[in-house]
Amino acid sequence: MVASTYPSAMKHHRRDEGGHVNHPKYPGDATNFGITQSVYETFRKRSGLPIRFVKPISEDEVSTIHMTL
Repeated sequence: MVASTYPSAMKHHRRDEGGHVNHPKYPGDATNFGITQSVYETFRKRSGLPIRFVKPISEDEVSTIHMTL
C-alpha cells in the first residue's frame, strides 16, 4: 500500500514542505523537504556518511528517510 501511494504523497509533500527553512524564529532545526537537521544527521551517521547541512539533501535521501520513518 505504501509503495503504491508514495509517489503521489511525495508530490504533495514537496509542494507543501519543499524548500529550505532556517529562520531564527522557526521553533526547530533547519529543515528541507520536511527533514530536520537532527534527523538528517542521524540518517547520515547510521549510513556511515559524514555529517553535512540539510540544505543540499538529495531526493534519494529524502525518499529513503521518509520510507524508513
